[in-house]
Amino acid sequence: MLPLLTIDSRVKIVLITDEPKHKLFATLSSSVKLVTTPRSYTPKHAKYKARALEYFRTSSKLESTDWVLHLDEETVIDAHTIKACIKFIEEEKQYHLGQGIILYNAHRFWEARLPTIADIPRARDDYGKFFIGPSWVHSPFLGLHGSFLLISGEVQNEIGWDTRSEAEDMWLGIEAWKKNYKIGWIPSIVREQSPHSIVESWRQRSRWFGGMPKAKGLQARLNMTLWILETCGGPILIALWRHLTFPPWMYYLLIVTNVTDFWSMIYACLVQDVDSQLGLSTILFHAIFYAPFALICKWFEGLVILYTILRPPQGFYIVAK
Repeated sequence: MLPLLTIDSRVKIVLITDEPKHKLFATLSSSVKLVTTPRSYTPKHAKYKARALEYFRTSSKLESTDWVLHLDEETVIDAHTIKACIKFIEEEKQYHLGQGIILYNAHRFWEARLPTIADIPRARDDYGKFFIGPSWVHSPFLGLHGSFLLISGEVQNEIGWDTRSEAEDMWLGIEAWKKNYKIGWIPSIVREQSPHSIVESWRQRSRWFGGMPKAKGLQARLNMTLWILETCGGPILIALWRHLTFPPWMYYLLIVTNVTDFWSMIYACLVQDVDSQLGLSTILFHAIFYAPFALICKWFEGLVILYTILRPPQGFYIVAK
């Protein structure tokens, strides 16, 4: 990542961690600023990741003209990403936040097949709701990714990160929407990796859904409801199909919805495989046999939701990748 500093003198790399610092940080380049969140730092509400982000915000004394590109620890970026962000900041003056595409093929792609398949819907969403929000309606009300998220200092200082919710990215998006901040599209890609097992995928989803109820307000409830309907609606309709009567237009709507869902999974699978430069036979095999299975994996999230409602997660689980 250090060569990226040569692109523009205004670019800085900041690594945020908790106290105590890991011994690996002793070998960190002097070009990287390390921000360590003290154990004694106790904001009013924030815990875990939100607490670290709030400490960084307050200790860094961000100006309204500063911009921060939020990345997860395993996110892979390149020169194109940095240049696209700089161009966005300099030319898209009407926006206060920016978001781009995340692919889940950075490391050990397809080594753990089930988690990789389970993340196909996530890649699909980047070409769906996470694309529509920034590029069409320019509002973060449909949700945000916590990674590859470009935020102005003005927004961070106005809203902050002091929230009880472990879904702090969704909370920030809702608060930004309430204050009429606009989000724009960054035409670039970053790459991340899937959890290394289906158990870790389960825990990841459980943490997300467990944090959503803590984001107060109607919009948070709407986001939760849409996620529940998306993941649980299919199995419920299949189970009750013979016992329900629909008007003809609803049958056609369900057919169009399911066909679109099916082909969008194949598209997301193809995009990630082509980006990884896999062989043609492998790409076709994944698209034919694995992408349709992603629909079933989406129902798996419905089980996670039910489990999370019955047994809300305690603490902040760090997913192994």
